[in-house]
Amino acid sequence: MISGPMENVFYKLGRQLAGNRFTGEYHLSDIERIAATCRQHGSIMPIATLFRVLPLFQVFSLQFDK
Repeated sequence: MISGPMENVFYKLGRQLAGNRFTGEYHLSDIERIAATCRQHGSIMPIATLFRVLPLFQVFSLQFDK
């Protein structure tokens, strides 16, 4: 199972409210890039999305190609 935060307006607002220490510049990747990399090795199956209207968090599984 793979999970990660979605980079949306609420996520960015939360980082701003948290202060300069939490700019997000330390992120090496985001969930969309991770999902794209996973698709190169197999198929992903969505498990859950927290708040579908404006997603905050996404969870999926990866089934590797044989």
